[in-house]
Amino acid sequence: MKCKLQKIMDERGLSQLQVAKGASVTPGAVGRMYRNQLNRIDTTTVDKVTDYLGITDIREIFELVQEEA
Repeated sequence: MKCKLQKIMDERGLSQLQVAKGASVTPGAVGRMYRNQLNRIDTTTVDKVTDYLGITDIREIFELVQEEA
């Protein structure tokens, strides 16, 4: 799974700190999503970030990719 938060934030000119504050989540959580360094997905964090960004379809922020064998 790939998180597309970096692309979304870059397109909107948002910093990690702006998103963290606006979504009421930790900067570290946003940073991990931004760098696509997710071992697990915290649905509460995803809900807050997507609400802040006005994203209503999970496919806008996550993309399912096939791992190479």
